[in-house]
Order: sequence, then structure tokens, then C-alpha cells
Amino acid sequence: MRNAVLMSCVLGLSTSACLTPRSFTVQQMAAPVGAGATEVGVFGGAGYISQTNPPSSGFEGVDPVTNQAQNRGFALPGAEANLQQGFSDHIALNIHASSAGIQPGLKITVNKSRVAHFALLPAIALGYSSLASSTFQSRSDGRLVEVNPTSTTSFSLLAGFKMLASHRIGIYGGIGYDLMLHRTLTQSAPNLTSDRTDTLMVSLGHQISFAIGWDVAIGRVHLRPEIAAAVYPGFSQSFSTRVGSTSSDATVSGGFGWAILPGLGIAVASDPKADEPDLEAAPESDDEEEVKPKRRRRSADEEEEEDSRRKRRPIDEEE
Repeated sequence: MRNAVLMSCVLGLSTSACLTPRSFTVQQMAAPVGAGATEVGVFGGAGYISQTNPPSSGFEGVDPVTNQAQNRGFALPGAEANLQQGFSDHIALNIHASSAGIQPGLKITVNKSRVAHFALLPAIALGYSSLASSTFQSRSDGRLVEVNPTSTTSFSLLAGFKMLASHRIGIYGGIGYDLMLHRTLTQSAPNLTSDRTDTLMVSLGHQISFAIGWDVAIGRVHLRPEIAAAVYPGFSQSFSTRVGSTSSDATVSGGFGWAILPGLGIAVASDPKADEPDLEAAPESDDEEEVKPKRRRRSADEEEEEDSRRKRRPIDEEE
């Protein structure tokens, strides 16, 4: 009987609506922000995600069945944010925020051009969430009893890199890969006499994301209409369920999914740090006059000859 309960818990989780947190390639351009410059941007749009969980086998009475849940989600607005801090014309710190958590990375612009740029962006995302709920009953004897306390904690990890490109006319885009790990622990106790149920679900998958947009600069403000998308070619899920002193494990694989997020981004950038003047260099005059060469010091013989020439000059002029 207890094994049947464990299997029911596993099947229930494998078919439950659980969308893995994602991070898109939005608000990320290859062009450097400049040494000492900061750019802050937010992005909002209409997000849609579809995820089909891996198939799982079970029984409906005595008949074997295969369950495969399809989860769908829509968000308006679907929002993400991005922060860049430039260290040089080639290196910048990039911090991205999404449903997957905070994603710091290092943007490396590999070329220096006035026309187009290409950059690499390795990054890692960490996210955590916690949700708890319970019901309180007032008994006839005046006692207040907590019934069915349930708590869920989630941890997500994304690790990967992106390749970015942008052109001076405004068009930009990128493609990226992330290895996704999502861990969820659910604890519940239906009533005071029942054993507590602990269920750990770990999801491991792959994400390929891409985006294309257009940058319109109005002074320091940048408007960026953009469309981002992602595909998930496959992922696996493992479950570990414990009821009292009895536990059961299961692993399923073969899921897939996709997502799309069109929208508009707004970014504000500060000016790059100006180059410091060379204090050792000689100051230039306003009229840019040529610097006269230093006069060479004459020797004693040259000075004596010059004095003799000045004494003879009146006689030569009278002649």
C-alpha cells in the first residue's frame, strides 16, 4: 500500500504543471559601452512558453498507462533586465536578471571597429525561491490546529555562453547555449496522524536561445525593439520520494519545449571615461606658434671674431 502511495506521488509530480525558469538573450549587444561607462536596461514583452515533460509509466487500476504532461504559460509583461559596466573597449561586466535568477557574465568584445562588433559572453545564473502554505482549523474544544502544512523550495542554475554581433546602423543579435539545472524540494503533511512526505525533483536540460533587435539611440537613451526565442531539445527529470521511513526513486527523460518573447527594451548609458591628459607633455599655445630652436652657445673664438667684425663695420660702410 505504501509503495502504491509513493508511485502515485511520483506520477503526480511528473505530470504536474512545472515550468523550468528560463533566461533569454535580450538587451545584450556586442558593441562595448566604453571604459568607465555604465548601461542599465529593462525589457518587457509578451512571453509564451510550452514545455512537454518526459513520459512516465504507471498503472490505472490494473492497466499500464503512459503519462506525458504538456505545460503552457503566458506572461504579460514578461520582463528581464540587464546591467553593463565597461572596464575597457574590450571587457565589460554584464549582469542579467530573469526568472532563472541573477546571471553575471563577462562580455569580451574581440574586435575594435567603427562598423561592426563581435563579442563572447560566458555567464552563469543562480536563482532561489521559497513558498509555504498551511491551513488552520478551529476545533470545537477551542484549539487552533495547523493542517496540511506544505513548503516548496526551488534552486536553479544555468551555465553557458553567448555569441553576440552588432552593426553601427543599429541591428544586433545573438545566439547562446545554457545547461539548465532545476531542483525543487516539496514537503507536506496531510494531517497530524499522517507521515510527512518529502519529494525531491531534479530537472536537467539544454537551452538554445537566440534574439534579434534594432537599437535606436536618442542621446543617452536607447530604444530596442527585439524578439527573443529559445528551444529545449531535451531534458530529463529524476524524482526521490520519501513517506515516513519508506522511499522510492524514479528517472524519466525525453522532454522538449520552446518559448518566445517579443517586446521593447529601454536602456540608459553614461558617457565613457575621458582619457587623462599627459601632464609631462609641454602645453600647446593657443596660436600654435612654432617652438623656436634653442640658440647654440658660441665659443670664445667666435665671440672675438664677432667683436672684430663690429669694429670694422663703420669703416666698411664709409667706403
